[in-house]
Amino acid sequence: MNREQRHQFLLALLVGALVLAGVTIASRWSAMLCSLRPASTCTPQPLAPTCAPQPPAPTCPPQPPAPTCAPQPPATTCAPQLPAPTCAPQSLAPTYTPQPLAPTCVPRMASTCGPQPLGCLVQYSDDGLGFTVQLPSGWEIARSQRLQGIAGSRGAVEFRSGLYLGGAQALGSYWVSVGVWEARFGTLTETVEYDLSRIVLPEVRNSIKQHCCFVVGGEPAMELTGFPFERWGSRKLLVFHNGLQYSLGFRPYAMEFDSPSDIAAQEGFDLFLRTFTFIPVTPYPLVPWSPVPTPPQ
Repeated sequence: MNREQRHQFLLALLVGALVLAGVTIASRWSAMLCSLRPASTCTPQPLAPTCAPQPPAPTCPPQPPAPTCAPQPPATTCAPQLPAPTCAPQSLAPTYTPQPLAPTCVPRMASTCGPQPLGCLVQYSDDGLGFTVQLPSGWEIARSQRLQGIAGSRGAVEFRSGLYLGGAQALGSYWVSVGVWEARFGTLTETVEYDLSRIVLPEVRNSIKQHCCFVVGGEPAMELTGFPFERWGSRKLLVFHNGLQYSLGFRPYAMEFDSPSDIAAQEGFDLFLRTFTFIPVTPYPLVPWSPVPTPPQ
C-alpha cells in the first residue's frame, strides 16, 4: 500500500468515525430532548379507543294523545220568558149561550095585513144583549160576526125568515138584525149625526132619511131609511136603553111586493117590533172605545 492509498484509507476511517460519532451524538441529543418534552410527544401513543358503534337509544313508543275534555253540553241558559200579559182587548164572545124557549104553539091571528095566522111562536131571550122577542117558529136564529172587534160593541144576532121577496129566491130573503153597542153619545140625535158624518159623499149622506117619534120596547126610537147600495131598501131603528145603543135592521124593506111570502114577512116584522122588550143585561168585558196603553214591562 502506497502512501496515497493509506491517506485515502485513513480518510475513509475518519469519515466513518465522524459519521458514527454524529449518529451517536444525535441519538443522545434525541434522548435528552425526549426527556424534556411530554411523553406523549416523544413516543407515538396508540390512539385512544373509540366507542364502538352503539345501538340507537331506545325511543319512547308513540303515545296516544292525551285525553281532552269531552264536549260538554252548553250551560243551561234562561229560557225566553213569555211576555207579561198585557191588557189586550178581550174577545166579544159572550159567556152564555142564549137558547130560545120551546115553541108555545099559541095560535095567533095575523094582523090586518093578511088573512093567514102566524102559527106557533118562539120566545127568544138574550141576556147578553139585554132583550127578548117573539118570532114565528120557522125563523132561524144565528150569531153574527159583523160587529166582532168593533169598539164598544157587545155583539149582534140575526133572525132569518126563509121568506123571499116577491116569492122569488133570486131576490133575497127577509131578515132582521139586532146589534148592541155601548152608547157613545147621550142622545139619538148626536148618535145619528155622528154616524152620518162618516159618510164622505154628500149625495149618499143626503139620501138617508130620518124619522122620529117611534117607540121600541118603551123607549124613544129614530128611524132611518133610504140607505144607498141596497137594491130593495132597508129600515133601521135606533134606540137607547140603560147606557146601551140598539140598532134594529129590517131587510129588505120594499112595500111594493104583496105575494104571500111578502105578507108573511111583514107580519113577522110587525110581531118583532110589538114584542121586543128590554131585559137585564149580563155584564161582560167590552172592547174599549179608545186604545188602552200597555203597562210597562
